[in-house]
Amino acid sequence: MKDEQWTEMVVYLSRKLGWTLEAIGKLSLKQFGGLYNELIYQESVEIWERQYQFAILLAAIYNTIPRGRGAKTFEAKDFYSVPRPVRLGEDKKLMTEVDKKAIEMGIELPKE
Repeated sequence: MKDEQWTEMVVYLSRKLGWTLEAIGKLSLKQFGGLYNELIYQESVEIWERQYQFAILLAAIYNTIPRGRGAKTFEAKDFYSVPRPVRLGEDKKLMTEVDKKAIEMGIELPKE
């Protein structure tokens, strides 16, 4: 991972949580990666929910337009078909950048 990426991750955590660099520096790599991934996950869910709510409104508005008999009615999924973000179980866990860097450096991260 490039230094710029680490800097971006640290600044992101600092900005989102209001933590100082000293507080972030006290986190282990595992804690840092877990916290960062959780923030990204939660934000992606919030964004998805806002977009899906917008799709519901679009469907409701579109369905009020007069059309001929038997015309298809639309649902939110017709306007926004992106699946809701999910957390992966431990057996399907994606390797994070922190995990990859630790492996490259020969560091064994603790198992939970």
